[in-house]
Amino acid sequence: MNPDGTKKWEYSVSSINSPPLYSPSIGSDGTIYVGAGDGKLYALNPDGTKKWEYYANSYIPSNPAIGSDNTIYFGCANDKLYALNPDGTKKWEFGPVGDNIESSPAIASDGTIYFLSNDKKLYALESESSWIESDYQTSMQGYANSYWPKFRQNNFNLGRYYTSNLITQSISATPSTLVQGETITITMTISNNRNDTAANISPSNLFHSGTGGISYVSGPSPVSLTIDGHSQETFVWKYTAEINGSVIFTGNASGDNWTLIKPTDSNEVTIQTPASLSSSITASPSTVVQGNTITVTMTVSNSGDSTATTVVPSALGKTGTGSAAFASGPTPSSRTIAGHSEANFTWTYTAGDVGALTFSGNASADGGLSSSSTDSNEVTIYIPNGAPYVIENFDERGVKKSEIVIPYTLYDGESDICSLSVEYYYEGSWLPATEGVGGDGSVGLASSTTGVPHIFVWDSRSDTMQSILHKTKIRIKPNDGLLEGPWTETGIFNVNNKRPDPKVIFGPIATARLKAVKELLAIIEPKLPEISTDEIEKMMDEAYMHIENASNSNDEVYISSELNKAKKLLEKIEKILDSS
Repeated sequence: MNPDGTKKWEYSVSSINSPPLYSPSIGSDGTIYVGAGDGKLYALNPDGTKKWEYYANSYIPSNPAIGSDNTIYFGCANDKLYALNPDGTKKWEFGPVGDNIESSPAIASDGTIYFLSNDKKLYALESESSWIESDYQTSMQGYANSYWPKFRQNNFNLGRYYTSNLITQSISATPSTLVQGETITITMTISNNRNDTAANISPSNLFHSGTGGISYVSGPSPVSLTIDGHSQETFVWKYTAEINGSVIFTGNASGDNWTLIKPTDSNEVTIQTPASLSSSITASPSTVVQGNTITVTMTVSNSGDSTATTVVPSALGKTGTGSAAFASGPTPSSRTIAGHSEANFTWTYTAGDVGALTFSGNASADGGLSSSSTDSNEVTIYIPNGAPYVIENFDERGVKKSEIVIPYTLYDGESDICSLSVEYYYEGSWLPATEGVGGDGSVGLASSTTGVPHIFVWDSRSDTMQSILHKTKIRIKPNDGLLEGPWTETGIFNVNNKRPDPKVIFGPIATARLKAVKELLAIIEPKLPEISTDEIEKMMDEAYMHIENASNSNDEVYISSELNKAKKLLEKIEKILDSS
């Protein structure tokens, strides 16, 4: 049979009317020996195939005994006791005696073979095969010596008995709940309730059952011990928890003077997968009036079996063009989250500046656990029944020229159709910006409480001087026909509409210098204005002036000279940028 009770194999004897009469014995190599009513002793391999058979000429009403030298002894209804070699050949036979031999032979430690016959006599035969206590302990070689339900319990047919409550045992496994990878400690406690000493007590191998998986680490420790009267001692094993599930340990102990303690079970141990945290954040409402409350909820989930203790949310981060003032939270400040469950933490904020706002954060717990940082949904803050407003999304990096695209989002509490005023900054003053080609224009613009994206194209070439690099910025103000919104400004950015493009290039020197200037500008301009100082700006203005001078001249020598001056200035700027 398989351990789960299903049939592994079966073997049929020669006659349906001659089944085995007694339980089998198992040799140290796993060979199964069983006598049958057909007069044969069968030797089967562990896989159920026949190894050999021996015909004794009469039915075999006893189970075999196996000596320490693997000699097989059995009695027969023909009044004889047989001794077979492990290969199935006859070693010797004794008898006939006065009647059938229906008792199973028993082998003493000196090798003497004892058996009873129906002639009412006890026989004792000498044998070359003596054994010692260690042979008894290993007589089944791992084939369930302590729990084998075979008649007479072991291969020597000694019928070892369980002790009474004079010697008892208990098994405990700790901790009763643990996480994969942690250590299980099994303690077998032997209590000697007798007056005399219990000598050479040693535990059996531990067996385990259940759905969990474990791996052996060490034990038993000690291997054996002697227990004084009215005292107790312990054996200890260590195992590692591997697979989640439940485990129960079973074992017993034995000692000198035929002491065999009845097997007992441990308490159940539950192996869990470790706690694992994940988090999500929700901000509500997604559209909120300026001054009203935003509620932020972080949901922390534990997908593991074990409990996550002292789960604490981080402080929330905020990104976006809107703003919010902290009001309260987190509530609660910490939680314990059982396996496969979740808990919520809540904050409140007061909506501030109009615009879009996103919250972010994570959670941590005891044992170094933490969830990954996560972002909330976007919250839009607006002014109801009020003026429209704009949130710009312009990238100020690099040097701009010609028609410059300014992306923005238009908001209005009543979703009115709006118009725009757009201005640029030049030498201390705000001036009207000329509208370029390809944008959404500045009138008839849709808006909503959640925002409508638009594009304004500024024709910077029409509005700026053509000679030098300019630092400027754009501002936008919406109007819904009744109310005018606030100005919204971009950051400062650079504009240059005069690139190195002289009208006439006469020779290879000027041509090479023009190429070098263009290459240097391609390297330097994208780094502006992030890396910019007054010194760099002054040199850039001077370089652009020399480039403009070259562009406005028809004199080859002058063009070459001006481009060379620009080239040297740009090379100097490049070195400064590289060193920074």
